[in-house]
Amino acid sequence: MTPKAFKFFDHTADILYEGYGATFEEALENASLALFETIADLKKVKTTKSVAIREWAPNYDELAVRVLSDLVAQRDARGLFFKTFTVTNLVAKDGGFSLEGVAKGSAMSPTAGLLDVKAVTHHETKAFEKKGKWTVRVLLDI
Repeated sequence: MTPKAFKFFDHTADILYEGYGATFEEALENASLALFETIADLKKVKTTKSVAIREWAPNYDELAVRVLSDLVAQRDARGLFFKTFTVTNLVAKDGGFSLEGVAKGSAMSPTAGLLDVKAVTHHETKAFEKKGKWTVRVLLDI
């Protein structure tokens, strides 16, 4: 049985969820998937366009915030709804972490949109490993 990729939690005003994985990369990819499912109906999103994501951060918490924030910014700047995000390279470097990945999606469609995510917050967003499994917890400002 495949473990659940992500889980949403009740939150007063915003959206709180966790992405899970055997590695940080997998947990971040699943956290990205939860973000995409919050923003759009993924059944209506194709994978016709690709966007490269490159980020550096001093720790995993900040890296998760920067990558997910970049995905939100790319959605706005390029007018895209994303369906997938794949980490292609993660390297410990210069006292932090360098990450490269590819997001795939298609042009925004009014019929596919669900919620407008304003930002990925630093509040409550963190990445951690426990008993050999990774979690990326995210709080979205909507």
